[in-house]
Amino acid sequence: MARIENPLLPGDLGSPDVPTAARIFRENIIGGLVGIFITVGVVFFVVQFLLGGIAWIMSEGDETKVKAARDKLQSALIGLVIIFSIFAIIKLIGYVFGLTALEGLQIPLVPLI
Repeated sequence: MARIENPLLPGDLGSPDVPTAARIFRENIIGGLVGIFITVGVVFFVVQFLLGGIAWIMSEGDETKVKAARDKLQSALIGLVIIFSIFAIIKLIGYVFGLTALEGLQIPLVPLI
């Protein structure tokens, strides 16, 4: 009998130690989506933080404008804390329940030139 092998997956596919294509796909999709959401959230934080700083500088000492700029900076920081808290909770859920799809999650890094 001829044996069917997938050249993209190593080893014997019947072995329980070898990840299946569905599991590899699921882990990559979940990790990719979380990475995209974190990246978009951090970029949004940077933009909002810069806009809040510029608004503070442009406020010319007007108390209402300073308060609005301060609120924008505070909201941006709270959003960043929420983003990383959600990431930590997802990692904790994966660890507690032994979900292998959540084990490989990492904070995406932007390569510096």
